[in-house]
Order: sequence, then C-alpha cells, then structure tokens
Amino acid sequence: NQFFENWSKNSGEDYELKFDLPTIFKLAINYAKDGQFDDAIRLYTHTSKLGDIDSMIELGLLLSDKDADYYQPKEALMWTEKAAEANNAVAFNNLGYFYQNEIGYDFDVSKMFEMYEKAAALGEGMAMSNLGDLYFYAKHVDQDYDKALEYYKEASKKLYSNNAKVVKIYYEKEDYENLLKHLKKDYEDSYSNIYYGILYDFGYGVKQDFKKAVKYYEKANNYDVYPYATERLLAY
Repeated sequence: NQFFENWSKNSGEDYELKFDLPTIFKLAINYAKDGQFDDAIRLYTHTSKLGDIDSMIELGLLLSDKDADYYQPKEALMWTEKAAEANNAVAFNNLGYFYQNEIGYDFDVSKMFEMYEKAAALGEGMAMSNLGDLYFYAKHVDQDYDKALEYYKEASKKLYSNNAKVVKIYYEKEDYENLLKHLKKDYEDSYSNIYYGILYDFGYGVKQDFKKAVKYYEKANNYDVYPYATERLLAY
C-alpha cells in the first residue's frame, strides 16, 4: 500500500492512465457509481480514444443525461455513433433513444425505429423492450398490443422482463388463460393482486369467489392505491 501511494503520488493526477485498458474501464465504472462523474468521464474519454467500444457507449450515456451539469449532447452523439460504426447493438439502441428524446438529433420517428430495429436484429433485448413500449403506450404510433406483445416476448428471451405490461395486454385481450400464467411470475407480489381480485370478482378464467376477490382487493390496496379496488370493496 505504501509503495502504491508513493507511486501514484509521484505519477501525477492522471496516474490511472498508466494502467491497462480493462483496469481503467473498471475504475471509470466505479467512479460513476460513486458519483465522481468528472473522473469517470476523464477515464472513459481516454479509453474511448484508445478504441474501446464499451467505453464509448458508457461515455455517450453519461454525456446524454439532460439533468446533469456535464450534459454534452454533441459529444454523446459522436461517441455513440462511433460505437455504432462497429455494428454494436447497444450503440444502435442508444441512438434510437437519442432520436426519440432529441439528444444531439432532431426528433425523427423513422430514424428512431430504424435504430431500435437494427439493435433488435442484433439481439439487443433493451431495444426489443423499447419497441414494445412504443406500441404499448402508443408513443408516436397507433397502439398495437399484438406488436407490443411480440417484442416483449423476444425481449424476455434476452432476460428483459416486461411481465406487468404483458399481463395488462392479456387482460385487455380477455385472454385469461395466458393472463393467469403470467400472474404467477409476479414474484414480488406487486401488480398481480388487482387482477386476481377482478378475476375472482367476476369469474373471469376462474371460479367466482367473492371472499377471494375481497382478499386480493385488500392486498392490492395494501401495496398501492387502486380506486377500482376501493370501489369494489365499498360495494361489498
């Protein structure tokens, strides 16, 4: 430890730049986690200039934060585009986000879809989720639950879960068999209770059971505020 402290002190402010590239990258990640963003940007910039694609992506993400005082959209765009030139799926996904949120680009629906679709074609699960969200929330396109469901299913294969939204889709489509299957995936018991309450209340896909309906409505309201659950409980 004494040797390292003396060596780092004698090496000057940028002593980290003498480390190997993977070590510098890890240091940058740790700086960002600790909120030392200036140091993270300094190291990411160094490794990006050395051609490290992951560093370019991380640097682009940092500099694209509109709420940060280090927001630099042109720099964020430059590094992300450079990573995309290497056919990187994450970079294409981030460019789609930039088009969607006017970061370095003017808003462009067709370009946004193009970037997301390129990323999805390369297997990027986040891009699949983003495409699903566009159709689920009807952002810039007409709402299409079938398309949203298709993208969410592909995203789940890449371990990107959108199960709460998938449940909502099956409920709206009155596909109670698939709805019940996916409600079992609510391992944190966060969104399933309101659906179980409704299902048992009206006998959708299950045998009607008012006691169970009340139990699930109460569990739902213990987790969050559900006006409909309260309305039904008052009715009972």
